[in-house]
Amino acid sequence: MNNAKNQKYIEVYKDIKKSIQNGDLLFGSLLPSETVLSEQYNISRNTLRQAMTLLIEQGYIIKHQGKGTFVCSSLPEEMQNLKDNKNGILRWATVEISDIQSSFEIHSLSDEEKNIFSLDSSKLLVRIKSNYLYNEISIATMITEIPYDLLSSSLVPMDNLSAIIDFQNYICASTDYKNQNNIKITNNEIYITDIYKDKNSKVSMYQSINLNPNYFEIIINNSNLSFLCQK
Repeated sequence: MNNAKNQKYIEVYKDIKKSIQNGDLLFGSLLPSETVLSEQYNISRNTLRQAMTLLIEQGYIIKHQGKGTFVCSSLPEEMQNLKDNKNGILRWATVEISDIQSSFEIHSLSDEEKNIFSLDSSKLLVRIKSNYLYNEISIATMITEIPYDLLSSSLVPMDNLSAIIDFQNYICASTDYKNQNNIKITNNEIYITDIYKDKNSKVSMYQSINLNPNYFEIIINNSNLSFLCQK
């Protein structure tokens, strides 16, 4: 009986963890109450609390007295590793990136951005610029744009660059719907744009990446498209 009970709380722990990793539960989002979760998984509150305790210990969720239980606003170490594995700039580089310099700004939407995000002119975007350096040489630039309201509703501190980048990385690591929108290659530049969508196919992030082909090796196979950029 105890083995079955232990197995159940592990299953619940894995299911909630998977929802966080997949992006079903975003940074700062409020989890359902213990009553709702207990009924949802058909378990006792004590069994549920075992699963929640494990998630708290691993840095996925946090309890706020009188407010409820929330998804944490920073990445657990294992999701940081997942993020690094999915970061094409780090994976494709043929040299070791020595530094990443980042900054952000909040701005109104251009006509093109309104179309990309399906937002009206009253909304704002947060733009993060990351410059990747090799021995003080800029070899890649990534521009990321995220709706201000998405960051704000996920309780990301809007004056904290590190927290904003953590959220950007969270989307990269957990969003299943990544649509490669466009690739252009010249002798001097590789230009890639990516659109990230949530489970409802709503655009949550747009990225444009410029790479110096002298420092990157990329193999992409997509239907009839196959190319190799060598250092």
